Amino acid sequence: MWKIDGVIDAPPWKAAEGNKYWLAASYLHWGYRQGATTQDQVKALTAKVDALAADLAEIKQLLTKE
Repeated sequence: MWKIDGVIDAPPWKAAEGNKYWLAASYLHWGYRQGATTQDQVKALTAKVDALAADLAEIKQLLTKE
């Protein structure tokens, strides 16, 4: 259940046992990790949207050529 750095994967309020061992730094570390994960997901989604926009622009150009 515990990771090497002493922080478990689940948020402290959902952890089965060991909530009493969470320090303020544990809460901050968990929050930071969740924020980083969300930022990575947003970056990946933005890249997909950009790729779709480029594909649509190419399709539009091909359709207007003919």
